[in-house]
Amino acid sequence: MTSMKTTLRGHVMGAGGAAVLLEVSLRKLCERYPESQRFAYADLEREVLPAVIAQFADHLTDEDKHLLKWAVRLRNKIVHGQFQSLSDILEREFGMAVFRPVQSMELPDDSQGVRDALTSLVAGEGQDVHDQHQKKEAGTYAWELEVILSGGLVKAMEVFGRGIDLMDRLVRIEQS
Repeated sequence: MTSMKTTLRGHVMGAGGAAVLLEVSLRKLCERYPESQRFAYADLEREVLPAVIAQFADHLTDEDKHLLKWAVRLRNKIVHGQFQSLSDILEREFGMAVFRPVQSMELPDDSQGVRDALTSLVAGEGQDVHDQHQKKEAGTYAWELEVILSGGLVKAMEVFGRGIDLMDRLVRIEQS
């Protein structure tokens, strides 16, 4: 049986890897053109993304631009561990329901203690933290758990995948 810690690591690493691949794809695309090369190593959201959008304006729909803008912001949320904000973006900008109330409680290191704590958590005996927007209030683990249980990191990977597919499409346009 896979532990929650292993699941968390896998989801964070998968989403983080997809976020990095999106960023590298944007930077590489920016680097291909003399007029945008100077932005290739600049701030991703403020300089790289606008340069790519300007370069391919004739080939990008409003939906494409929306996807890229919010995929970059999702990348920032994962990199900085701002999971509540990640969930908010997925819901608001992509219509992906990810919110699931989570309760927080200290989990012991031994496996029986963890099982007992999770049983208590399912029974609703923890502290309700779903409406708290700061890690300090809810505890980082509660936000990590929520984003895993809700599928938020997997959904973020889907958004990054769509962004990477879009970058591939732009490369093909550029090559034709």
